[in-house]
Amino acid sequence: GALRASQSDLVLSARLFGTAVKFVAILEHRSTVEHRMALRLLRYSAETWARESQHGEPLPDVIPLVVYAGKRRWTAPRDLAGLLASTGEPALQALRPRFTYLLDDLTQLTPGMLRARALGPLGQLALVTLRAVQRGGLHAALGDLVPLVRALSSVHDGPEALTVLLRYLVTVVPAPEQPAVQALVAALPSHEEEAVKKVKTIAEAWLEEGAARARAEAEENVRTLADALRAEGAARAREATVGKLLRLKF
Repeated sequence: GALRASQSDLVLSARLFGTAVKFVAILEHRSTVEHRMALRLLRYSAETWARESQHGEPLPDVIPLVVYAGKRRWTAPRDLAGLLASTGEPALQALRPRFTYLLDDLTQLTPGMLRARALGPLGQLALVTLRAVQRGGLHAALGDLVPLVRALSSVHDGPEALTVLLRYLVTVVPAPEQPAVQALVAALPSHEEEAVKKVKTIAEAWLEEGAARARAEAEENVRTLADALRAEGAARAREATVGKLLRLKF
Protein backbone atom coordinates (compact mmCIF):
# COMPACT_ATOMS: atom_id res chain seq x y z
CA GLY A 1 0.00 0.00 0.00
CA ALA A 2 1.01 3.62 -0.33
CA LEU A 3 3.19 4.85 2.53
CA ARG A 4 3.57 8.44 1.45
CA ALA A 5 2.45 10.50 -1.53
CA SER A 6 3.64 13.78 -3.01
CA GLN A 7 2.85 15.56 -6.24
CA SER A 8 4.31 12.97 -8.61
CA ASP A 9 5.66 10.03 -6.66
CA LEU A 10 4.47 7.25 -4.40
CA VAL A 11 6.56 5.29 -1.90
CA LEU A 12 5.24 1.75 -2.06
CA SER A 13 5.92 -1.58 -0.42
CA ALA A 14 5.16 -4.94 -2.01
CA ARG A 15 6.17 -8.58 -1.90
CA LEU A 16 8.29 -9.74 -4.81
CA PHE A 17 8.96 -13.47 -5.01
CA GLY A 18 8.11 -13.74 -1.33
CA THR A 19 10.40 -10.89 -0.25
CA ALA A 20 9.14 -7.51 1.00
CA VAL A 21 10.62 -4.70 -1.07
CA LYS A 22 10.28 -0.94 -0.93
CA PHE A 23 10.41 1.18 -4.06
CA VAL A 24 9.39 4.61 -5.30
CA ALA A 25 7.08 4.89 -8.30
CA ILE A 26 7.26 8.21 -10.15
CA LEU A 27 4.19 8.66 -12.32
CA GLU A 28 3.99 11.31 -15.04
CA HIS A 29 0.85 11.78 -17.16
CA ARG A 30 1.41 13.53 -20.48
CA SER A 31 -0.87 14.52 -23.35
CA THR A 32 1.99 15.90 -25.47
CA VAL A 33 5.43 14.49 -26.23
CA GLU A 34 8.24 15.96 -24.10
CA HIS A 35 11.56 15.34 -25.81
CA ARG A 36 13.65 15.70 -22.62
CA MET A 37 11.42 13.55 -20.43
CA ALA A 38 14.36 11.29 -19.49
CA LEU A 39 16.19 14.30 -18.06
CA ARG A 40 13.10 15.45 -16.14
CA LEU A 41 12.60 12.01 -14.61
CA LEU A 42 16.28 11.70 -13.74
CA ARG A 43 15.98 14.98 -11.81
CA TYR A 44 12.86 13.70 -10.02
CA SER A 45 14.70 10.48 -9.17
CA ALA A 46 17.71 12.36 -7.80
CA GLU A 47 15.42 14.52 -5.66
CA THR A 48 13.72 11.38 -4.37
CA TRP A 49 17.02 9.73 -3.43
CA ALA A 50 18.19 12.94 -1.73
CA ARG A 51 15.00 12.99 0.34
CA GLU A 52 15.19 9.29 1.20
CA SER A 53 18.88 9.59 2.17
CA GLN A 54 17.83 11.63 5.22
CA HIS A 55 16.47 8.44 6.81
CA GLY A 56 19.93 6.87 6.95
CA GLU A 57 18.76 3.67 5.23
CA PRO A 58 19.77 2.13 1.88
CA LEU A 59 18.19 4.05 -0.97
CA PRO A 60 15.10 2.49 -2.57
CA ASP A 61 14.73 1.62 -6.22
CA VAL A 62 12.98 4.28 -8.27
CA ILE A 63 10.63 3.22 -11.05
CA PRO A 64 9.73 6.13 -13.36
CA LEU A 65 6.61 5.63 -15.50
CA VAL A 66 5.13 7.90 -18.16
CA VAL A 67 1.47 7.38 -19.04
CA TYR A 68 0.95 9.05 -22.40
CA ALA A 69 -2.43 9.75 -23.96
CA GLY A 70 -1.77 12.08 -26.87
CA LYS A 71 -2.89 12.30 -30.46
CA ARG A 72 0.26 10.69 -31.91
CA ARG A 73 2.64 8.03 -30.66
CA TRP A 74 5.40 8.86 -28.18
CA THR A 75 8.65 9.72 -30.00
CA ALA A 76 10.94 11.07 -27.24
CA PRO A 77 14.06 9.08 -26.27
CA ARG A 78 13.33 6.47 -23.62
CA ASP A 79 16.74 6.78 -21.99
CA LEU A 80 19.22 9.50 -21.09
CA ALA A 81 21.70 8.30 -23.71
CA GLY A 82 19.31 9.42 -26.41
CA LEU A 83 19.74 13.03 -25.24
CA LEU A 84 23.54 13.05 -25.05
CA ALA A 85 25.80 14.08 -27.90
CA SER A 86 27.10 11.11 -29.85
CA THR A 87 30.70 10.11 -29.31
CA GLY A 88 32.86 7.31 -30.59
CA GLU A 89 35.11 7.27 -27.55
CA PRO A 90 34.63 3.97 -25.64
CA ALA A 91 36.09 5.51 -22.47
CA LEU A 92 33.45 8.25 -22.45
CA GLN A 93 30.63 5.84 -23.27
CA ALA A 94 31.62 3.67 -20.31
CA LEU A 95 31.26 6.65 -17.97
CA ARG A 96 27.87 7.76 -19.23
CA PRO A 97 25.03 7.43 -16.71
CA ARG A 98 22.43 4.86 -17.64
CA PHE A 99 18.88 5.89 -16.93
CA THR A 100 15.66 4.79 -18.59
CA TYR A 101 11.95 4.98 -17.85
CA LEU A 102 8.87 2.90 -18.49
CA LEU A 103 6.32 4.13 -21.03
CA ASP A 104 2.64 3.32 -21.28
CA ASP A 105 1.69 4.74 -24.67
CA LEU A 106 -2.12 4.60 -24.78
CA THR A 107 -2.13 5.69 -28.42
CA GLN A 108 -0.89 2.22 -29.36
CA LEU A 109 -3.63 0.38 -27.44
CA THR A 110 -7.28 -0.27 -28.19
CA PRO A 111 -9.99 0.03 -25.51
CA GLY A 112 -10.26 -3.76 -25.58
CA MET A 113 -6.56 -4.11 -24.81
CA LEU A 114 -6.91 -1.66 -21.91
CA ARG A 115 -9.92 -3.54 -20.49
CA ALA A 116 -7.97 -6.80 -20.68
CA ARG A 117 -5.36 -5.52 -18.23
CA ALA A 118 -5.35 -6.88 -14.70
CA LEU A 119 -6.75 -3.65 -13.27
CA GLY A 120 -9.82 -2.84 -11.22
CA PRO A 121 -12.72 -0.77 -12.57
CA LEU A 122 -11.04 2.52 -11.60
CA GLY A 123 -7.75 1.74 -13.35
CA GLN A 124 -9.47 0.53 -16.51
CA LEU A 125 -11.87 3.48 -16.53
CA ALA A 126 -9.06 6.02 -16.02
CA LEU A 127 -6.98 4.67 -18.92
CA VAL A 128 -9.90 4.29 -21.34
CA THR A 129 -11.10 7.79 -20.44
CA LEU A 130 -7.69 9.39 -20.94
CA ARG A 131 -7.33 7.73 -24.32
CA ALA A 132 -10.81 8.78 -25.43
CA VAL A 133 -10.47 12.39 -24.29
CA GLN A 134 -7.13 12.97 -25.99
CA ARG A 135 -8.34 11.40 -29.24
CA GLY A 136 -11.52 13.50 -29.19
CA GLY A 137 -13.66 10.36 -29.22
CA LEU A 138 -15.50 10.29 -25.91
CA HIS A 139 -18.85 9.64 -27.59
CA ALA A 140 -17.39 6.78 -29.63
CA ALA A 141 -16.00 5.23 -26.43
CA LEU A 142 -19.32 5.22 -24.54
CA GLY A 143 -19.77 1.51 -25.22
CA ASP A 144 -16.56 0.86 -23.30
CA LEU A 145 -17.02 3.54 -20.63
CA VAL A 146 -20.61 2.92 -19.51
CA PRO A 147 -20.01 -0.64 -18.16
CA LEU A 148 -16.90 0.56 -16.33
CA VAL A 149 -18.76 3.52 -14.79
CA ARG A 150 -21.50 1.20 -13.55
CA ALA A 151 -18.96 -1.26 -12.17
CA LEU A 152 -17.05 1.48 -10.36
CA SER A 153 -20.23 2.86 -8.80
CA SER A 154 -20.71 -0.35 -6.83
CA VAL A 155 -17.23 -0.75 -5.31
CA HIS A 156 -15.74 0.75 -2.15
CA ASP A 157 -14.74 4.39 -2.67
CA GLY A 158 -16.22 4.17 -6.17
CA PRO A 159 -18.54 7.18 -5.81
CA GLU A 160 -15.64 9.37 -4.66
CA ALA A 161 -13.53 8.26 -7.64
CA LEU A 162 -16.45 8.91 -10.00
CA THR A 163 -16.80 12.44 -8.64
CA VAL A 164 -13.16 13.17 -9.50
CA LEU A 165 -13.49 11.58 -12.94
CA LEU A 166 -16.68 13.44 -13.86
CA ARG A 167 -15.25 16.75 -12.68
CA TYR A 168 -12.26 16.14 -14.94
CA LEU A 169 -14.53 15.40 -17.89
CA VAL A 170 -16.75 18.43 -17.33
CA THR A 171 -13.63 20.61 -17.17
CA VAL A 172 -11.61 19.34 -20.15
CA VAL A 173 -14.14 17.96 -22.63
CA PRO A 174 -15.16 20.54 -25.28
CA ALA A 175 -18.79 21.59 -25.63
CA PRO A 176 -19.57 19.34 -28.65
CA GLU A 177 -18.58 16.28 -26.58
CA GLN A 178 -20.45 17.28 -23.40
CA PRO A 179 -23.53 15.18 -24.38
CA ALA A 180 -21.26 12.14 -23.99
CA VAL A 181 -20.51 13.23 -20.41
CA GLN A 182 -24.26 13.60 -19.84
CA ALA A 183 -24.72 10.06 -21.13
CA LEU A 184 -22.18 8.77 -18.60
CA VAL A 185 -23.99 10.55 -15.77
CA ALA A 186 -27.32 9.15 -16.96
CA ALA A 187 -25.76 5.66 -17.00
CA LEU A 188 -25.19 5.73 -13.24
CA PRO A 189 -27.58 3.20 -11.62
CA SER A 190 -30.59 4.99 -10.12
CA HIS A 191 -31.18 2.30 -7.49
CA GLU A 192 -27.69 2.51 -5.99
CA GLU A 193 -26.78 3.85 -2.57
CA GLU A 194 -27.13 7.48 -1.56
CA ALA A 195 -23.48 8.25 -2.38
CA VAL A 196 -24.01 7.41 -6.06
CA LYS A 197 -27.15 9.55 -6.20
CA LYS A 198 -25.13 12.42 -4.74
CA VAL A 199 -22.48 11.98 -7.43
CA LYS A 200 -25.18 12.10 -10.08
CA THR A 201 -26.68 15.29 -8.63
CA ILE A 202 -23.29 17.00 -8.37
CA ALA A 203 -22.32 16.03 -11.93
CA GLU A 204 -25.63 17.29 -13.32
CA ALA A 205 -25.06 20.62 -11.55
CA TRP A 206 -21.57 20.86 -13.05
CA LEU A 207 -22.92 20.14 -16.52
CA GLU A 208 -25.61 22.81 -16.18
CA GLU A 209 -23.00 25.27 -14.90
CA GLY A 210 -20.84 24.53 -17.91
CA ALA A 211 -23.78 24.92 -20.29
CA ALA A 212 -24.71 28.26 -18.72
CA ARG A 213 -21.12 29.43 -19.02
CA ALA A 214 -21.04 28.36 -22.67
CA ARG A 215 -24.29 30.25 -23.36
CA ALA A 216 -22.90 33.36 -21.67
CA GLU A 217 -19.69 33.14 -23.72
CA ALA A 218 -21.70 32.70 -26.93
CA GLU A 219 -23.84 35.72 -26.11
CA GLU A 220 -20.72 37.78 -25.35
CA ASN A 221 -19.18 36.71 -28.66
CA VAL A 222 -22.34 37.79 -30.49
CA ARG A 223 -22.28 41.16 -28.75
CA THR A 224 -18.60 41.62 -29.58
CA LEU A 225 -19.22 40.76 -33.22
CA ALA A 226 -22.19 43.13 -33.38
CA ASP A 227 -20.13 45.95 -31.87
CA ALA A 228 -17.34 45.30 -34.37
CA LEU A 229 -19.80 45.37 -37.28
CA ARG A 230 -21.33 48.60 -36.04
CA ALA A 231 -17.90 50.17 -35.64
CA GLU A 232 -16.93 49.02 -39.13
CA GLY A 233 -20.17 50.45 -40.53
CA ALA A 234 -19.61 53.78 -38.78
CA ALA A 235 -16.07 53.95 -40.12
CA ARG A 236 -17.27 53.30 -43.66
CA ALA A 237 -19.97 55.97 -43.25
CA ARG A 238 -17.35 58.48 -42.14
CA GLU A 239 -15.13 57.60 -45.10
CA ALA A 240 -18.08 58.04 -47.48
CA THR A 241 -18.91 61.43 -45.95
CA VAL A 242 -15.32 62.63 -46.23
CA GLY A 243 -15.24 61.45 -49.84
CA LYS A 244 -18.37 63.42 -50.70
CA LEU A 245 -17.00 66.57 -49.07
CA LEU A 246 -13.74 66.27 -50.99
CA ARG A 247 -15.56 65.80 -54.28
CA LEU A 248 -17.75 68.84 -53.58
CA LYS A 249 -14.76 70.99 -52.70
CA PHE A 250 -12.52 69.97 -55.58
